[in-house]
Amino acid sequence: MSEQKNWVVDANIILRHLLYDLPEQAEKVEKVLGQAENGEVRLLIPEPVLSDVVFVLTYLKVSKLEIAASLRGWINLPGVDLLGIDTATFEMALDLFVDQNIKWSDALIASHMLTYGYTRIFTFDKHFNRIPGITKIDL
Repeated sequence: MSEQKNWVVDANIILRHLLYDLPEQAEKVEKVLGQAENGEVRLLIPEPVLSDVVFVLTYLKVSKLEIAASLRGWINLPGVDLLGIDTATFEMALDLFVDQNIKWSDALIASHMLTYGYTRIFTFDKHFNRIPGITKIDL
């Protein structure tokens, strides 16, 4: 039995797969996803890659609901794991991004805060008031 390969995935890999804008590259991604499903390779998605994907898809005017569904689909693929963020924190960030209609970076901040038990944030962004469990500090 050969040692399983661990490959870190860049944002362009996920984007080619989701957008299918460059079919030749998208087909290569499909091939590797098949290898991941068969256990030949393990694909690791770093937290900053997720932010890059959200940024590009938002720029392309993809709805937050579609972005969340697409990323949930990716992280639930066999042989795909997150790197630098646990799945529950990431799922919470996606929920906040969609349900509270806030920027991805703020959803990610809030989900990290709640995961680690922090509830107070010093910010001028009023939308943090809408996030259950988070208190915006007003001086």
